[in-house]
Amino acid sequence: MNHSTIIKLHLLALVCLFSCLYSNAQGTFPEGFGFQVVQQGLNPVAMTVDHHGRVWLLEKDGRVLILDEDGTLLPEPFVQLFVDDYNERGLLGIALHPDMDNHPYVYLYYSVRDENHNRVSRFTANGDVALPGSELVLLELDQLAGAIHNGGAMQFGPDGMLYIATGEGALPQSAQNLNSLLGKVLRIEPDGRIPEDNPFYATLAGKYRSIWAYGLRNPFSMTFDHTNGRVFVCDVGQGDFEEINEILPGRNYGWPLEEGMWAQSAERPANYQDPFYAYSHNDGCAIVGAAFYRSHIPQFPEAYVGKFFFADYCEGYIHVLNPDNGQVEGVFASNVERPLAFAVNEENGDLYMLSRAGIGGGSPVDNTSTEAGSLWKIFFSGNGSPFIAVHPSPVFLPEGEDAFFSIQALGAGNLSYQWQKNGVDITGANSRTLQYPSVHASDNESTFRCIVANEVGRDTSEVALLSVTTNRRPEVFITSPVLGETFKAGDTIHFSGWANDPEEGLIATDKLCWKIDLHHNEHNHPLLHQVCGITEGTFVIPKVTETDTNIWLRVYLTAEDNVGLKRSTYQEVFPEYTSIYLDGPHGLSINIDGKIRTLPYRFSSLKNLQHAIQVPFTQQVGDSLYVFRQWRDGHDALLKTFFAAEGSLSHGLIYDAFNFGNGEGLLGQYYTEMNLAEENFSFERIDTTIHFEWDQGTPMPDNRVDFFSIRWTGEVQAVLTEEYTFYTRSDDGVRLWINDQLIIDKWVPQAATEHKGTFFMEAGKRYPIRMEYFEQGGGATASLSWSSARTSKQIIPKQQLFLPAAERIAMRGKVWLDVDGNGQFDLGESALDKVSVLVYQAQNAHLVASTQSNDKGEWLIADLAAGTYQLQFIPDIKHQNLLPAGELDGAGISPIFEIEAGEELVFDASFIAPELLRGVGLKSTQIFPNPGQNQLNMQLVTGFKGSLTVALFDVSGRQLAQRQFELQRGMNRMVWDMSSYQKGVYWLRFSDGNSVLNKKWVKGG
Repeated sequence: MNHSTIIKLHLLALVCLFSCLYSNAQGTFPEGFGFQVVQQGLNPVAMTVDHHGRVWLLEKDGRVLILDEDGTLLPEPFVQLFVDDYNERGLLGIALHPDMDNHPYVYLYYSVRDENHNRVSRFTANGDVALPGSELVLLELDQLAGAIHNGGAMQFGPDGMLYIATGEGALPQSAQNLNSLLGKVLRIEPDGRIPEDNPFYATLAGKYRSIWAYGLRNPFSMTFDHTNGRVFVCDVGQGDFEEINEILPGRNYGWPLEEGMWAQSAERPANYQDPFYAYSHNDGCAIVGAAFYRSHIPQFPEAYVGKFFFADYCEGYIHVLNPDNGQVEGVFASNVERPLAFAVNEENGDLYMLSRAGIGGGSPVDNTSTEAGSLWKIFFSGNGSPFIAVHPSPVFLPEGEDAFFSIQALGAGNLSYQWQKNGVDITGANSRTLQYPSVHASDNESTFRCIVANEVGRDTSEVALLSVTTNRRPEVFITSPVLGETFKAGDTIHFSGWANDPEEGLIATDKLCWKIDLHHNEHNHPLLHQVCGITEGTFVIPKVTETDTNIWLRVYLTAEDNVGLKRSTYQEVFPEYTSIYLDGPHGLSINIDGKIRTLPYRFSSLKNLQHAIQVPFTQQVGDSLYVFRQWRDGHDALLKTFFAAEGSLSHGLIYDAFNFGNGEGLLGQYYTEMNLAEENFSFERIDTTIHFEWDQGTPMPDNRVDFFSIRWTGEVQAVLTEEYTFYTRSDDGVRLWINDQLIIDKWVPQAATEHKGTFFMEAGKRYPIRMEYFEQGGGATASLSWSSARTSKQIIPKQQLFLPAAERIAMRGKVWLDVDGNGQFDLGESALDKVSVLVYQAQNAHLVASTQSNDKGEWLIADLAAGTYQLQFIPDIKHQNLLPAGELDGAGISPIFEIEAGEELVFDASFIAPELLRGVGLKSTQIFPNPGQNQLNMQLVTGFKGSLTVALFDVSGRQLAQRQFELQRGMNRMVWDMSSYQKGVYWLRFSDGNSVLNKKWVKGG
């Protein structure tokens, strides 16, 4: 009789918890250290240790487990929460009240099911379980944009306050938004109230007063050094750096403006703080684990006491960092299967570690759930004597097969291994793995063990029993799916099979077990966990699963006979693919299934598979700010989920583009008195931004620290059309005018104080701005910031500030095709449009402005500061074969120009067609300056390589000198030193072998 059932799978998956690689190693530690695997089969995410030495473990699906002092897992969880454990969501953080004996409170951070946000709650402990109905919600965090970057670390500080690390929830700009709790470190009292000494308590409202620090991406791990109050957060990076941040009140840690140390030329944001330590993605991809090694009875050597332990989830190492100097002092462990979290038992010095292990690869299935996690206890064994951490397991085999036994041992120096059978050494069995070949019935009930030794000592493993039977393994057959079968997401796959035993005949149905894996590259994701007692069934391919294309199904059938022998076989099923194209502003970064990609982007997908695209509301690309409007199909949400169609699919994004300015800053006039008389300033300079913290210092050249004043003038340009709030922070007085309207008037002595005023501005339009400041005594501070509905509060950047019109310069000119090569725009010659004109500062080759020529060949760049510049002209692709001529060199670069304030540079640039060059030849020859002095410059455009002979004659026709130059195709420039010749008139004869040209040159005084 056949038995059947239908098995439907609904897998929760999207993308990477940490984007990492799989390792099958088991951990390598320094000499003298050992480890013990305390608990296995976990779905771990975080833990803590109470003052009794009990370990509190969080499982991502909502269970809080407790291991008592001897490592025994209590039979009932402390609490089981109904959480959203999709991808990186779940039960994520735990903290215990510092005085648990008198205040039995457990604090949990978890993703609320069906509500798309995270929550911090307090539960009351009643012995080893939570008191039913005792949950007190302390904080409801903001809505999430995706299933990634939740943070979740929680710690009580020495001040008795609860510190909470939150991720930006797949919306990077939230990290800079002080009206969002995402991407922050929060600080609250144990009962949920907000301390009044929080840095933003006076400027923010409601729950946002809990913000302690901001600008974080995914602060997954956090710990305090309770001896000095320092708190370190490990912030998982995106594409460049992993960070350890020492959290200080009110500081901005930069995400998404920067990763790692600030390396931009732009001004740092207000209150910006560099990481305490950062490492690049050449050395890892996801920083996890955070623990200061402190204990009442330190077990580790003195060199480790007070040091900071952290790990990399992908590379599987544990590093030790010296918090006194920020230097990593070495690798503490390597080859660890995806380390996740640390906790120190401060009573006895044990260091606990969670390993997530398993398949890795950053898959959504793996992020959601695993059963491969384990809890390790790392300890110092002292003298380096061997210690067996993993003992051999018993083996049951039929005759003729090989038996395998293995151990894992730690110890100082080189370890030696000796395997024994029934207490007798086995010759040549001297490695940690033993292959005992072709067992016989006489080997039944033999025992095997291994002795490990080094120069310090030895350790003997537990014995493993070998059981041998004369029975043979069953034969197993899968009848469906069949060879060549394919699948799409959402398909129903039928499986069926049977098995026969040589001794028993047809294997009973209850001895058949099925399992289905989704294979991905070199690892696999379990789709169907083992199901027994059926000969056939069906399962549904999830529509939400691994998004990579290198996947296939493997259907396993295992049969077991009456004596316990098993055999497995499998059949593979391969996918059907389609293509998806995403278009929008080129260069825009978007999140596709949790991976950052740049538009335009095309990728392959399993047919009918669900995908999720998270797009930014605003993003800067080059010199433009893009603001999201909608998808091309009318969808107006930032998060879009869809299914890959049978045929190719295209999605488009519509953004409004707003250009940033190219300003240089404001003109600052500095006065040695406080009356700001128009003409009596001591000196003036260009200040790129107004953000000065002089404190007891001074900007004045005479070291005057009191009784000075400054006036900044120019124009400010809005990026977006909306109301802007302007903020001044000053010690002492300040006044601010926008468009001649006084919006801040605090012309009084005062400590450093922030004031604000508002003004509505149109995108791209410039408005006169004037800020006046005086310093009377004490500290000296002056800064100018802005914000708007779509602009986070920031120091007004240089590119949006412009000098007064009288201080600016302009450049203009014409670009044309010089047919005859004479350097002049003649009748019948064509103007060139869409030629890119780039302006560089000559001192450092820094690009400061750019434009394109119009259909008349005209170009204009205004609003630059006086200075020394060089231009470059690059034709459009339709004119890419044209060659620079005139005063341009072969790369289209002009001579250097020095331009003073209020001046305008007029520069015309010519190009010549390659097919006309041979006919141009010497006719394009120019000499300059003429009249000249000690240096003669010559240039010509030619269509061939060859030699040019230049002869110098006086007015009587006598040849004075001759030089030869090698010509290259295109523009050629040559220099002749004329310092040895007297003043007067000279003739130059140019000869290229085909023609001759004479030019007069005058050397003046």
